[in-house]
Parts: sequence; C-alpha cells; structure tokens
Amino acid sequence: MKTIVLSALLTATAFASPTFAQMPEGYPESYGDVVDAANEEGKLVVYSVTSAAPMLVEDFQKLYPDVKLEYVSGETAPLYDQIVAEADGTVPAFRTRADVVWSSAMDLQLKLVADGYAMAYASPELENLPDWASWKGEAFGTTCEPVGFAYNKDLVDASEVPHSRADLIKLLTDDPEKFGGKITTFSPETLGLGFFLMTQDLTQAPEEFPKLAEALGEADLFLGSGTGAQFKCISEGDSLIGYNMLTSYAAGRAKKDHPKFGYSLPEDYTFVLSRVMFITKYAEHPNAAKLWVDYMLSKRGQAMLVASDLGSLRDDVPQADTPCGQVMQMGDAMLSIAIDATSAEYLDPQKHDQAKARWKGWIASN
Repeated sequence: MKTIVLSALLTATAFASPTFAQMPEGYPESYGDVVDAANEEGKLVVYSVTSAAPMLVEDFQKLYPDVKLEYVSGETAPLYDQIVAEADGTVPAFRTRADVVWSSAMDLQLKLVADGYAMAYASPELENLPDWASWKGEAFGTTCEPVGFAYNKDLVDASEVPHSRADLIKLLTDDPEKFGGKITTFSPETLGLGFFLMTQDLTQAPEEFPKLAEALGEADLFLGSGTGAQFKCISEGDSLIGYNMLTSYAAGRAKKDHPKFGYSLPEDYTFVLSRVMFITKYAEHPNAAKLWVDYMLSKRGQAMLVASDLGSLRDDVPQADTPCGQVMQMGDAMLSIAIDATSAEYLDPQKHDQAKARWKGWIASN
C-alpha cells in the first residue's frame, strides 16, 4: 500500500479571531453547538488529491482558528486503499486517520460511500446546490470542472481547434503529419481519472467513442501521467492538443502564466466532473469535519474554489468568464456526471477488466 504524503499542516496561532464561526447566516441556532464541539475537538484531518487548495486551507483556518487543520495530499488509488485500511484498522497506530476525504476520482469516492465508509450529514448548505450534487446525504459534489480540449494557441490555428469529437477525428485524418504523436489524454490504463473519463465516454457514446479511440490509436496517442505533466507537454509543443482535459486548469494557467493555453468545450457533449467529498464513518473529529463540509459548500468556500480555478456549483457565485460559467450555457450538451452508484459501475471487476481490454485493443491495434 502506498503512503499519502503530508503536504500541509497549518496551525491557528497566526490568524485573527473568527467571523464565520460565530454563526453562518441562515443556519439554525443549534449550529453553535457544532462549532463549540469542533473547537473542543481541536483538530481536523482532510485527505485529498487536490494540491490547488492553499487558499481554501488558509481561509478555513482564519474562520476556525481553534481547529488545527492537517491537509494530506496524495493520489487517487492510494487514497482509496488508505481509507479502506484505516477503516479496517490495518494501518500503523501512529498514522493520522482521515476525517474527510476529497477526491476527483468520483467512481472511487462513490464506491467508498456505497460500501459504507461514509457518515451521513444533513448540511445546511445542501439547498443551495443542484439536486444531482449529493447522494444519500453522505457524498457531496464540490466543484464544477468541464472536461474538454486543451491546446497550444501558438501551434494550433483557430481553424484547427476541435469543437466536437467528430472534429478531432477529422483533424487526425486530414493532417496526420502535423498531429501524429501530438495528441495526449489521461492514461486509462494507469490513472484512475483516465479510466473514469474513458468509461464515461463509452457509456455516453457506445457507438461513436470506439471510432475516436481507434483514430487516437492510429495517431500514436500519448498517454499522459497527470495534468501537470500533460500541460507541460502542451506548453512545450511536445503535444498540441489534449483530450478529456480539465479545462478549468487550462483556463487558470492561461490567466496566470501560460497565455499560450487555449481550451474548447465539446459541442456534442461536455462532461462536468465534480470532486466528491465525504466524512468518514470512523472520523475522530466529526464536528470539525462538518465545519469543513459546510465551508466548502458555502458561498464563501465556493468563491474560493472559483479563485482556485476549480469552479462553483452554486448559482449565486459569479463565474461567467470561466469554463464552468460557459458550460452552464450549453443546454443539453452539458452532462453533469452523476453523484450516485452508477458512476462507480465500471469498478465491478469484470466490467473494469473488459473496459480496459477494449481500450487496449483500440489503441494497440493501431
């Protein structure tokens, strides 16, 4: 079992007195008891795969300085294994056990919830979220992250930018000399997110997606190892276009220090991924965990997510000039990935192996 690396440990001593902690607007009076109990617990442990969270962590600590937050960052598959091991009591005694788990691997998160590793919590913020953004009162969607194309503006002409999967197939067919070996995607064979997005494609377009996969195989697809590495390839021109990329990351990089990044949202269908969060059933600091969940779903926390380029699920958080704001104007082409058991369907061992075998066949045969 791989270990999860402790990436941030913040204490409250440097921060001013809380404001939000006194009583969030619109919350029941009894919520004060939750805050008091969280302060008494004095600690919160969050396991995540999201490294772009410093602002969230620091802001939460400003609001709740009596709750010491340990933010532990790792990878999706080891994170899943760690939660199972902690619940089974098979981890070393000195390990810090998770109170909250927050991950982009929606299928793995939802399998953990389905298998009984989550605690139910009726957050006061649920009424401000879309109906699809929670499941069983245990799993909560937190972000709005459209999945689409990312590309290098300096090397891909505006006329070449794909706006659908059919466009990408045509591009690969019409100009194999330019785009051969220059397309990248998350590897479905080695990355949980890559496998998840591939199976979502297969579910949504069972006839059309194999054609795209075969075209990608013929074009010598580069299977990437993660967002950072793939965006580096695109920025340096080793890859020209990324498929099934998190467009919020592309937009964020373009805004900050990589103006050559562009993105487009597929007009045939654009998946919207939402990082799933839950409180563990064995949480040692359950009240502090509730504060984190409520903060993440609150208007303030969701605004911090927008500032972190992850997008908000709430209607009352401004984000018009972002991939999330744009996808919300796409009507039926916007497909929010369900936060329920159906999103974990391909984790069934037989279906999992069959899907991987099909993918290998499409890619390797070419």
